[in-house]
Amino acid sequence: MHHSSKRMRESMENPGEKMQIPEDPGMVASATKNHEHHFGYKAHTLVNEIKIIEKLSVTPANVHDSKIDLSIPGMICYRDKGYFGSECRGINGTMDRSVRDHPLPVKSKRRNIRISKIRSAVEHPYAFFKRMFRFGHVMVTTVQRVRVKTYFTAMCYNLVRARFLDRIA
Repeated sequence: MHHSSKRMRESMENPGEKMQIPEDPGMVASATKNHEHHFGYKAHTLVNEIKIIEKLSVTPANVHDSKIDLSIPGMICYRDKGYFGSECRGINGTMDRSVRDHPLPVKSKRRNIRISKIRSAVEHPYAFFKRMFRFGHVMVTTVQRVRVKTYFTAMCYNLVRARFLDRIA
């Protein structure tokens, strides 16, 4: 594990040098976007209407959002454009996305605005993770360790949220 960190550090010190990516997929979690390598992990959550995390999944950065389905059969699942085109077990409330040479019609734009107002509750735990727990960057290196750290952070968030809801009730 330290070997890949060392390579990353060396390539940052020598910007003209190409970064070498390890061949072993378990060694580093990376994704390529706009010809740039990004290292890290993603958390996928299912949040209820009172902003309590009900389900959580942690994946490497190279796993596409559409591969993760945390929806519950029979319930509306509001998802962002990253899930466009993928099936869900619940009632599909995925935001519409324009595709090449086919801009979104006004009806779809209005639908996306309505969905984004509902989805804003989903972003609350992530803002809390980063602001209160300084969880923007994790210093562990494997999916299993990141998953454990994320689960404990989510449990702490749920406890803080439950305490807040108890106070306002």
